[in-house]
Amino acid sequence: EQQEIITQEAEIRALVPETLDFDSFPPALVECLKRAPIRLTKAVMMVLVGQRKYLDPMQKPTLFLYPDIKNLAWWDAASFEYSRILEKNYPVILEEYKSLKSRTWDVIGASNTNGKWSVLNLYAEGKRQDENCNLAPKTTAILESLPDFMSGCSICYAYFSSLQPGTWITPHFGPANIRLRVHLGLEIPEDQENPDQDCCMVVGGESRKWKEGECLLFDDSFFHEVKFPDKNASKPRGILLVDVWHPDLSFFEKEALKTFLK
Repeated sequence: EQQEIITQEAEIRALVPETLDFDSFPPALVECLKRAPIRLTKAVMMVLVGQRKYLDPMQKPTLFLYPDIKNLAWWDAASFEYSRILEKNYPVILEEYKSLKSRTWDVIGASNTNGKWSVLNLYAEGKRQDENCNLAPKTTAILESLPDFMSGCSICYAYFSSLQPGTWITPHFGPANIRLRVHLGLEIPEDQENPDQDCCMVVGGESRKWKEGECLLFDDSFFHEVKFPDKNASKPRGILLVDVWHPDLSFFEKEALKTFLK
């Protein structure tokens, strides 16, 4: 159990710029600020005044860069319990993924997508998507059992993702470094003769490929893209995506961030 940290109100007020009225802050947020490291107050102030400080040109989150936590483009998925749980349950999750292929999925029409990228949301903006969750009850139960799943936070998503051959999700940055993204490989086409045509993800300049039944873990606040150049691949690339909290954050930081990002 993490020890509670007490930050004095005077320390918090000292970081509030003159353009903001500290006394108008929601009481729940102030209480969380008091119980968390001072870095939380620094992050909140950066967002409120629209200030962004970047330490790495490859990491420029669109919302904010949370200070004083470890920043890695790629993480060792095997070190985290949620990855082991997902991999253990791969056959169950794969079965439900296959059963949903005939359903209507949301096509991502973002300006950075060339090709076809479709998702079926189980959680979107931190909220449970009941209709879809009812279609994948086993996957949902596994998802909701995961330690550090970000449910309740507005930048949390969990979805099945299908990428058609020939699709390119062009380079972009995610919103913040307070989350990590887990990808569980479900159906991953491979071209034995031309492996350079396989679907891959590039994060922070480093390329990796998915494997069926295995997890990749990365920080999407780093510059990242997905490339699937093989237009003649045998099948789409299918994964389960899950957002989890950054491991350096305390319980009180997570609670405050959920309140602040509503």
